[in-house]
Amino acid sequence: MTTSWDIYALSRAIDDILDYADSTVEEMELFGIRGNDYLKQILALVLEGAQEIHLAMVRLKDHPTVASEHASRARSLENRVEKVYRHAVAAVVEKVYRHAVAAVFANAQDTSRLVDGLKHREVYRHLSNAADRCVEAADVVERVVVKFT
Repeated sequence: MTTSWDIYALSRAIDDILDYADSTVEEMELFGIRGNDYLKQILALVLEGAQEIHLAMVRLKDHPTVASEHASRARSLENRVEKVYRHAVAAVVEKVYRHAVAAVFANAQDTSRLVDGLKHREVYRHLSNAADRCVEAADVVERVVVKFT
């Protein structure tokens, strides 16, 4: 049987996903960041993970095994987000930070490149955190499935 704790934990994880999505949009607007391939990849994976959580919830009562499969897919999508996130941060470090730090000593105007890199990293981090919350939601679904079966 599902407990009130399970419902609370699941709703909290879903609320966190939405909060991270919202803060990502706000920071992109505030920082003037345009979408790039990394952002698009991460966002698509986070969206797919959220959809898997939704499908798991819809099937939880009548088809707990299917719900568990959706939760498992959400968990594996988070692993893919982390891989893209690491590549995105590595690209920022390599392409932006390295150049900007060298340029700071040569030309003070190039410090904006460093700041842009920091802004991108922050946005990537929010999306990565959203994916982490998909895993938390998936874990709750799995606990509920165990209780049903």
